[in-house]
Amino acid sequence: MRSGWLLSAVRPISLFAALCCGPAGAGELTVWTGGVFRPALNELKPQFEQAARHALVIHYGSSPEFERHLAAGQAFDAAILVPATIDRWIKQGKVAAASRMNIARAGLGVAIRAGAPKPDIASVDGLRRTLLNAKSVAHSSEGPTRAQLMRLLDRLGIGAAMTAKLKPYPGGGILKAVAQGDAEMAVSPMPTIVSTPGIDNAGPLPPELQNYLELTAGTAVGTREPEGAGAFIRFLAGASAIAAIKAKGFELFAP
Repeated sequence: MRSGWLLSAVRPISLFAALCCGPAGAGELTVWTGGVFRPALNELKPQFEQAARHALVIHYGSSPEFERHLAAGQAFDAAILVPATIDRWIKQGKVAAASRMNIARAGLGVAIRAGAPKPDIASVDGLRRTLLNAKSVAHSSEGPTRAQLMRLLDRLGIGAAMTAKLKPYPGGGILKAVAQGDAEMAVSPMPTIVSTPGIDNAGPLPPELQNYLELTAGTAVGTREPEGAGAFIRFLAGASAIAAIKAKGFELFAP
């Protein structure tokens, strides 16, 4: 059974209440998540570790990367990834169904190099012209943000015209490429845009074209730290964690 939206499934609670049923001793929790959640976890990690007495070992990557890790026999305790991945792992018996919880979603925006003139992306036509006039557009070589960009280009009717302008980069390298001037711009989740040095935020996509990267959490079946992993997800539903997540450019979302 799927759990609901974290605010409806778990009422806002204090950090103490979120962890009162957590682990009694120290230990390490391996967490797999996407790079988009890094700004929020950078702030939340020390809070959780101090209160729960568990160290978080966080690995950032894409769902395809983590699929390969699983195939290679690598283990995790909790994952915060796109819903499709968590749901597939539940069906495969790799994630506990009862632990599933929607965490947050991030809208897409356009990233440019700091100090560069801001393009017009406020309207559908403006965004189409901006992309067609760009010398290069960085994108992830795999994962959900790449798929979102391709869908966006198709919706704009410029997929074929943009083929030669697209520059793939592995992992979280797309904004680094823009900051260094290797690519003119990138379409990326807003939290990563606003938190990356050397990058300016040209703005969100027009509402008609907005697409969201959603994040859902779950604990691993067979984790050696079931109480700690569960406490971590409950912590993400606490009032202080919710405030930090929203401050980094995320929204909450319903199932």
